[in-house]
Parts: sequence; structure tokens; C-alpha cells
Amino acid sequence: MMNTNHKNSESDEQTSKMGKASSEDISKIINWVVQLKDSKLRESSLLELSKMRENFSDLAIYLWYSPGIVASLYYTYL
Repeated sequence: MMNTNHKNSESDEQTSKMGKASSEDISKIINWVVQLKDSKLRESSLLELSKMRENFSDLAIYLWYSPGIVASLYYTYL
């Protein structure tokens, strides 16, 4: 019984860590998303965003609903 409680507390802790980002992190993420439109800054911003994807569960939503981002990424890698 104790092992089950221990496992539940570990998963709760991981869930609480995942997806939570400070307002400073969110500002950085938004800045990197905007930088994806600039071909000179795209590679570095993709690198930083890939580092944040485990810690920020809404990253896909930010990318999908940012105007021009999906098209920019699509045409870059054709």
C-alpha cells in the first residue's frame, strides 16, 4: 500500500512540475515564437523552444495559433 502512495506522490510531483512556467518563461517563449518568422533567428529560437517543450505543455498551442508560424516552418523545411 505504501508503494502505491509513494508512486502517486511521485507522479503528482512530476505533473505539477510539467506544464508550469513562470511569467518570465512565458515571455521568453513568446519572444522565441515570434523569432521563428525571421529566417536568421529561426534556428536558435527552435533550439530554445525544443528545450522548453517538456516544461511548457501549451507550447504546441502557442505555435499553432500564432499567425504565420506553421507556414513559416513548413516552407523552411520543404
